[in-house]
Amino acid sequence: MVNTGSMKKNDTPSILLASLSIGLVWLYFALVLLLGRSIGGMSVGLTFIASSIPFVASLVFILIRYVMHRGLIKSQQILTVSLGLILSLGSLIIADIAYSLYLNSRAFEKPHIENSRQYDPAFVGGELYPRRFFPTDENFWLYKPNLSVKGTHYGHFYHPELMQSPILAKSVFELHQFSCSIDQHGLRNTTPMGQADVLALGDSFTFGWAMDREKSWVGLLEHAIHRPIYNLGIDGASPKQELELLKYLLRTQEPSMRIRKILWMIYEGNDLEGSYESERPKPSSPSYTNQLFKGTLVQGLITIPSLIKEQAIITKLLNGDVALRFPTFQARDYNPYVIDGIRSWFPFFQSPVLGPRLFYPKYIEEAQQPLSYVLHHPNTPHLNQVFREMALLEKEFSFQVIVIIVPTGERLHGPFYENFPPISAEPHFIDYVSKVSESLGFQTLNLLSKLKPYADNELLYFRDDSHWNQRGHELAAEIIRSEVFQQ
Repeated sequence: MVNTGSMKKNDTPSILLASLSIGLVWLYFALVLLLGRSIGGMSVGLTFIASSIPFVASLVFILIRYVMHRGLIKSQQILTVSLGLILSLGSLIIADIAYSLYLNSRAFEKPHIENSRQYDPAFVGGELYPRRFFPTDENFWLYKPNLSVKGTHYGHFYHPELMQSPILAKSVFELHQFSCSIDQHGLRNTTPMGQADVLALGDSFTFGWAMDREKSWVGLLEHAIHRPIYNLGIDGASPKQELELLKYLLRTQEPSMRIRKILWMIYEGNDLEGSYESERPKPSSPSYTNQLFKGTLVQGLITIPSLIKEQAIITKLLNGDVALRFPTFQARDYNPYVIDGIRSWFPFFQSPVLGPRLFYPKYIEEAQQPLSYVLHHPNTPHLNQVFREMALLEKEFSFQVIVIIVPTGERLHGPFYENFPPISAEPHFIDYVSKVSESLGFQTLNLLSKLKPYADNELLYFRDDSHWNQRGHELAAEIIRSEVFQQ
């Protein structure tokens, strides 16, 4: 009697092809979903993924042999499924590449800078502002101490080629007067640390970007309450870095500090996306493998796995770089990235009341994100931990923390501009931070709701920068005085 369920010798190529196809599919999804992530406290690297491929392929080989031996599936079916998997994987990779090419075609080129232009005195943010440095191996900055600077500069959105646009040159770009004094502790203060019982903690909004100290909200509030405020603002700092700075000062300067209140400013724009590492970034040095294969074909092959992960549509969706949403219809003849025939990195919009302004595209994208972007962001658990640690410090050192949440100009003013892209109905990050803050017992001040009554009639942010203008600082100081210090 012939056993119809027995496996034939010529079935082996089909099984090998099936094992290979499933192994390739596993490799793709492992690179896209697992590479660089942490599982059970262990970081998944190329070595782990490479070593898993023989295991997966062998397991598939044994399983298919068993199924075919039982007569549950035929060799032709195995061959069809294998070819289907390979074609599907190839189509997925082609789609990834095509979508990356599409995004590249939509991206605007960096404006041309004349080779003869060695230095542009109109934008000296990197030269005028004090340098930051890591004083310890912990992840926080201080400024170069005992430094005073004074000068003028345009906002972050400035570029010399954009000055060829009449409307930008006349109505958007404005020279901002700026002076700054850094004390012996590496912070922007003229008052000795020991004389202040109120600390202002935050990023560039607290530092007072493009504002003289007496015109910033810290200086205005200090004058209004007749109490010195010590400014711990560091531009570009994340909540984690702000916490580490405070812990450092409590550790090294605590005997001379008499803190009663900390005004902790959280910014919607980039505080979720900032740095949450525990240690300062280490200078990267080439690995032995990279040095060994430098200049060879192998060096190019080593970069392929990371390129596959980077260009995958799945990666872009998981990271929130793109979102699935229905298309919106705007005037076809309007391109906010072309101003008077000149390409710009920053979109330009007009408001009948507020006038012209440039906006930051990254903040527009973030304002469009759903709640899941905040809930599933890899930094969200770290942000929660930062708040918990701040609550412990508040209890240990007997000071009061007031959390002040600052909206972006894109969220506050964007809806009042013509052709502005639609944003989420709810400010998800602001609401999330408010909920976390209040659950820990912090007094929480949401400036979005407090500034909204002014947003349709008064511009509170610079036209060429993402920071508050003079009016924005004035309102912030008055609101904080009224909500926090009013007797």
